Amino acid sequence: MNIVFEPIKHVYTVDGKRVPGVSEVMGNVLDSLGDEEPENKEPSSAQIKGTIIHKTLELLDKDNLKEYDPRLKDYVDAWTSFKEQRKPEFLGIEMIGYNPVGLCGTIDRVCKINGSLWILDIKSGKSYKGYQLQTAGYKLLIQPNYKEDIRRACIYFDKNNYVFVEHDDIQDEITFRAILQVYKWKKNKL
Repeated sequence: MNIVFEPIKHVYTVDGKRVPGVSEVMGNVLDSLGDEEPENKEPSSAQIKGTIIHKTLELLDKDNLKEYDPRLKDYVDAWTSFKEQRKPEFLGIEMIGYNPVGLCGTIDRVCKINGSLWILDIKSGKSYKGYQLQTAGYKLLIQPNYKEDIRRACIYFDKNNYVFVEHDDIQDEITFRAILQVYKWKKNKL
């Protein structure tokens, strides 16, 4: 199986066939402007900033960060603090996942913390309740690969510190599956 992600357009293909990502599914169903295809959207300045922060932290976690923009120091310091305090063992960094139900996504981190398996979603902006559904979608992507329970969390940055918010409501997973079904219905019926 060949999974390709086009980061500029935020589009996934699996063996040459376009497959929606978690964010696309949520945006299409939950946003009032959900009929617009992702290829037609320009990334916002917040999305560009988030992408730069993600790439910087990815390089840091892969021990390949030579230098970085000094404006990112607070994010690097906060992430370093998280790693020192929580001691994650990374199993996947910016890991692309696929589930045969017809879903792809890029999971910021899959790791073990204190013996538990975690999906971590790194957020450079403010909290949004929909992020609980996003991590539920990511769990759907990798659950078939793991026998153990998968915990979910977002990590938000606040100045040079981090805030760790666990998403432990089982309703998130049920709701995300329903959103995926509505997405498929819209694509087939509208």
